[in-house]
Amino acid sequence: MPDDASATQGLAALTERVRFALESGDLDAIGELLDPGARWGAPEGPSDADCHNRDQVIAWWAGARAAGAQAVVTEVRGDRITDIRGFDNRAAAADRAGVPA
Repeated sequence: MPDDASATQGLAALTERVRFALESGDLDAIGELLDPGARWGAPEGPSDADCHNRDQVIAWWAGARAAGAQAVVTEVRGDRITDIRGFDNRAAAADRAGVPA
């Protein structure tokens, strides 16, 4: 079982990987962070317009980035991204996730 220092170092490394992937626009780096069944969609929950797997998320992100969209990651947990929800602000996202704003 990892100690607190190892867990902190692992979280820092994951945070840096996420930051690099988003800032660089490296789709391969983004893909490495996504679970094969990763989903991306509106905060309300699954819909037909959502992305339902890693390839769809990558394709959506490539198009959004080309159109000038930016993403900000404010929380990381685990080692693979499984679900992404779009919120207008951090307070709304934090409330939905049950974490302090």
